[in-house]
Order: sequence, then C-alpha cells, then structure tokens
Amino acid sequence: MLVAGKPTDRNFLTDDVDLFIANGGEGSGNDLVLPVGSLYKSAFTAKLTTGLDSLWFENRRIVFDSVLTSVGNDYNPKDGRFTTSISGTYVFSLSLMSKYSSGSSAFGCLQKNDVEQICVWSNGNSAHEMSSNTITLNLKKGDVVNVILKGGSYGLHNYGEAGYCSFSGFLLYPEESPLDKILAAINIS
Repeated sequence: MLVAGKPTDRNFLTDDVDLFIANGGEGSGNDLVLPVGSLYKSAFTAKLTTGLDSLWFENRRIVFDSVLTSVGNDYNPKDGRFTTSISGTYVFSLSLMSKYSSGSSAFGCLQKNDVEQICVWSNGNSAHEMSSNTITLNLKKGDVVNVILKGGSYGLHNYGEAGYCSFSGFLLYPEESPLDKILAAINIS
C-alpha cells in the first residue's frame, strides 16, 4: 500500500514535504519515510567583484567570482558555468552595469550550451547604467548556462563587493516528479 502525506512523528524530519510508504499501516513501525522536498534543489547567486573589459574580436566568458548562494553546487565560480545536475525548468536572471566612459557600453548575453538566449545592453557614455533580463529555460542534465561579454569596446563596472553585475538561477520544477524517482529507486511500478 502506498500512502503519501506527513507522518505523525516528525522529530527526525525536516519541514520538507515527506513521502512515506506504509508497510502494515501508519505507526506499525515498518514504515519507510523518505524526505521528498530535498531531492530536487538547485539555486545560486553570484556576483562580479572586479571590473571587466571585453576583448576586441572575441566574446569573453564572465566569471562571477563571488558566490552568495549555492544550493546544489551547480554553479562553478572558477569558470563561470552553471552545469545542470537536474533536468527541469529553470529561471535565470542577469544584471550588468556599464563603465562610465566615452565609447564604453555593457553588452552581455546569457548562453545555453554556447547558444545565445537573451542579452542585456546599457550605454556608459554619460553615466553608469544598469540593465537586466530574466529567462525561463528547459534544461537537461549536463546542459551548461553561462554569460559572455560580447567582443568589441564593452566594459563592466564594479566597485569592490557592491555586486553591480550578478548572475542568478534556480530550479522552478524538475522534469521528473519526486514520486516517480522514488518508485523507480525502490522498484515499485
């Protein structure tokens, strides 16, 4: 018999949604309790701690080097890549600030597996300007999302730990339901 819900004795459980498989009825002592809420977690926010100038004839990956939040460790602050460990639908947000100088703008794009998905642009000719964009993407395990600074005369402003340039993402919902994964793991059809 399969029962989904919250067991009455929660002393050893978190506040996540729980699934328990009753073998002989709830409270019989033979129940298997599995925390479902912790199976699918992925979220991060990272910021740039230095300014960055583009290369003239090629795009340059932006490495947001200071991680503020990391759930699931899918974002790598050494190479600026988010590598999906869970297939599903994700939300990403990108914010960039331009340098304040004549002829310098900020032009960056979010890529999925090296293909541009969305871009942001801000003009730095008369002031620092910020721009941001948000996207929802369907990703498979192993897909890579990163941000590039476009080649040309573009530059990003940052002042110490202010975090004017940031990159965030989180799993909205997994492709596979937690129940399907648990049933497959314990061979119940």
